[in-house]
Amino acid sequence: MKNQPLIDQQNQQLLKKIHQQDAILQQLPALQQKMEKLQLFITFLSQENEDLKQENRILKQNLQETETYNKLGNQIDTKRQFVSRKKPDQMQQFEEFLHHSVTLDVPESPQKNKMEQSMKFKPSQSPFKETFGLSSDEQQELFGLDQE
Repeated sequence: MKNQPLIDQQNQQLLKKIHQQDAILQQLPALQQKMEKLQLFITFLSQENEDLKQENRILKQNLQETETYNKLGNQIDTKRQFVSRKKPDQMQQFEEFLHHSVTLDVPESPQKNKMEQSMKFKPSQSPFKETFGLSSDEQQELFGLDQE
């Protein structure tokens, strides 16, 4: 009977561990539910991340295309200035050509609820292509600076 207090103490410790494990087991369904919700949230965030990456790619492409068109616009302005100084009669022809042939296509955005509208230029469909379909002499006359 000398060991009885030691046995009682060990039983109390075991009983305490059983109660702790039981409390953990009771929390398990709630933890599993939280884990499932977190997994759904992670999936949602991953999709949002992919959508934002796609939107970013579109915006970068649009920026590049806008910069290209700005450069073309600057070249046109340079030619306008040159022609208006050197050949005023050709300026009228040049302005008429630009008025009738240069327009930009601005389609609706492919990203619903992400961007209201996307400036999506398509150089392959650009009216500028028609201009560059001219002979090299005609292109030189319209866009190249004549060396005099």
